[in-house]
Amino acid sequence: MEVSAIVDFIRHGFIREVPYGIRREELIEILGETEYEGYAFKKDKRPSIYKYGRVEFYFDGNEGERLIGMVVQTVSIPNNEGKIVFNYGWLSPNPNRRDVRSHLISERIAYKEL
Repeated sequence: MEVSAIVDFIRHGFIREVPYGIRREELIEILGETEYEGYAFKKDKRPSIYKYGRVEFYFDGNEGERLIGMVVQTVSIPNNEGKIVFNYGWLSPNPNRRDVRSHLISERIAYKEL
């Protein structure tokens, strides 16, 4: 399975194949197992972060363990992608700030530099 370009995620704020609010078991069913699971707190019994490629999926263990956030880490070391192949387009492998700004403008994606 291949998702839309990560540029679509940046533009719209979601990945079509992985809707917000799904349970962690549904994410694993859609994308397969991941080799990277992260914990927000040492006391957590279940992971709150699942990483596929350079995309991290965040779950809230206190609110029914639902997907609450997604982040694309373009400068991190990618993890296995499971059943999905991400198309990073102009965000790969490690874009510089000027190039990203140029692409955001050409794609008409609103942004703010901090």
